Amino acid sequence: MQVVLTVIDTDILSRNGFDFYLNSHAAIQGTSRPILYQILHDEIGFISDDIQQLAYYLCHTVVRCIKSAAVPTRVHYAADCVALGLNLEHEGHIANDQQSIVASEFDEYLFDEKDGVVTLDDVQTIKIDFHPLIENTMWFA
Repeated sequence: MQVVLTVIDTDILSRNGFDFYLNSHAAIQGTSRPILYQILHDEIGFISDDIQQLAYYLCHTVVRCIKSAAVPTRVHYAADCVALGLNLEHEGHIANDQQSIVASEFDEYLFDEKDGVVTLDDVQTIKIDFHPLIENTMWFA
């Protein structure tokens, strides 16, 4: 049986950087699954317990759920945004030329892993504007 708020941060993890497994939710049916968190960069200087606690708290802020989720809210919202974008694309609301521009921007920023280590310099942020049909809606609710 897995216990909620189980953290594994020693022994079975990568020797290249800081990572940990966190089981932040109770299984309603079946088995809950611990999630692997990999810290790419910590500019604030958190100690490991603080980062683990923050990740746990962020699993409790999903607006559609009264229980904790397996992953932090931002991850849920990113997946929802992608699904909504694919739905808009499927319905013909996004032109093919827009799709190819976005795809080429992502292709330019792909990076190779170097011995399993990813640094902050390897990660690029690309700002993507929401489609006008959803930019002023509560698409995440």
